[in-house]
Amino acid sequence: MIQGIYDQHKYRPDTMEFQIQNMMLLDEVRKVLTKKIHLSLPLLKVNDEFVTFMEENLKKHPGNTELILHIADWDGMDVRLKSQARKIEVNDELIRYLQEHEEDIKYSLDKV
Repeated sequence: MIQGIYDQHKYRPDTMEFQIQNMMLLDEVRKVLTKKIHLSLPLLKVNDEFVTFMEENLKKHPGNTELILHIADWDGMDVRLKSQARKIEVNDELIRYLQEHEEDIKYSLDKV
């Protein structure tokens, strides 16, 4: 990924130029630029499988991304839980799990 500024050339007013500010490998983009991950799921889906997967993934892939869970019960009440001490790295295993359970678990990412 290349980040930069597209602006008028300093000494040639009729010419536009792109000045590179930063270059990053795509593999590093999600690690560096992802600030928060939000997982929304119903209370019934907070089962042993989900808890075990999340616990193991947090241990295997510590990172800089805050994990925020939005859990809703059958009455429409929504509880927001934020991991305080532990942060996660958004990794392939996590994304694969979320895609396999996309009917139950909705997710979104906040970038820096």
